[in-house]
Amino acid sequence: MRTLHGLSYSPWTEKTRWALDHHRVAYRYREHLPLIGEPLLRWRTPRGVRPAVPLLIDEGEAFPGSFVIARRAEELGQGSHSFPPRTSR
Repeated sequence: MRTLHGLSYSPWTEKTRWALDHHRVAYRYREHLPLIGEPLLRWRTPRGVRPAVPLLIDEGEAFPGSFVIARRAEELGQGSHSFPPRTSR
């Protein structure tokens, strides 16, 4: 199952949750505890990805940041698009 790590008081986490809910993407939420939860977040984050919240872990792949997670929610979910279609250059 997808897991979103975030801070309940963070506007970026809130934006991320809106995007996931809008696209009807199922996820489990875990509250990140600064300082205390840092080692656990580093352990759960795959190598090569900077552990920061909000962070979505999906099938062993990490998506850090609200913008990246919102793009991922659009790829996975349904509902109206939040971003214009990508064009190839």
